Amino acid sequence: MLDAEAAVRTYLLSGNPVHLRPYQDAPEEIERAMAVLRAESHPQRPARQTIEQLGTLIDARMALLRSDVEAGRMIHAADPQGGPGKQYTDEIRSTLLDLRGRTLKDSAAAQENAFKRFADVRAINRVLGAGVLALLLALAVALFREERLRRQIADLLGSENERLQAQVETRTAALNHLASYLTRMRESDQARVASELHDE
Repeated sequence: MLDAEAAVRTYLLSGNPVHLRPYQDAPEEIERAMAVLRAESHPQRPARQTIEQLGTLIDARMALLRSDVEAGRMIHAADPQGGPGKQYTDEIRSTLLDLRGRTLKDSAAAQENAFKRFADVRAINRVLGAGVLALLLALAVALFREERLRRQIADLLGSENERLQAQVETRTAALNHLASYLTRMRESDQARVASELHDE
């Protein structure tokens, strides 16, 4: 916008149409900038209204510049207050400052919310980390107990096997002893019966 104003003044002072190039390029550049502003603003926010107001002010200022170019002179140059052109430029500047302030405020609020969410996520991560650590600890304790129980069962089975083996060996020895005793007794009885028969 300022380039367009400067181009028109230079053209009116020099009369050389080469100086009008920035003024002629301004509508396209302004439209591109306004499209970016409209695309980045949310339809429900007050900034949208401010952007539309800015567009209206720029259109009005460009219309005055067009009038000056067509007339070949600055129509309101004699106005001590600067005329409607200065008024529009001041309003454009004020609107841009307002829009910039709102954007900075929204940006600061978004940044604050992002930091808050980050802090919340970090707190949740800490809780989850502590929970995972507690679960791992509980799992380690359970595995340790299971291993200890397995060893106890193995020891118990081993001692029971040893006891049963000792009992089998004891009973086998007792049966062998009994078998030997019975064999001796039978042989003794046979010898006695044979002796009695021989005597008779």
